Amino acid sequence: MFDFAQTVRRERSSLRYSMSGAIYSPSSQHKQAASAHELAARQHRAAAEFHDKRMVHAARLSSASAKACCVKAHTQSMLACEHSAEKSRVE
Repeated sequence: MFDFAQTVRRERSSLRYSMSGAIYSPSSQHKQAASAHELAARQHRAAAEFHDKRMVHAARLSSASAKACCVKAHTQSMLACEHSAEKSRVE
């Protein structure tokens, strides 16, 4: 089973770190967004498995975690795409 609280803390801290650091290349930003989408997909699969097993409380926790991961992944994707667009205009 997933440790949801630990996952959320880790994701929040990595988001804070990635947003506070230097401007990353578009490539690394897209890779971070892809990793965030993969984590969201894992959380969605876990929620589905919990629903299948009638573990409603665990499914709710996993769904909340999946939602948070999706929001983070979407934000990172938008930033990466905007950064790519800016880079292509400059070059």
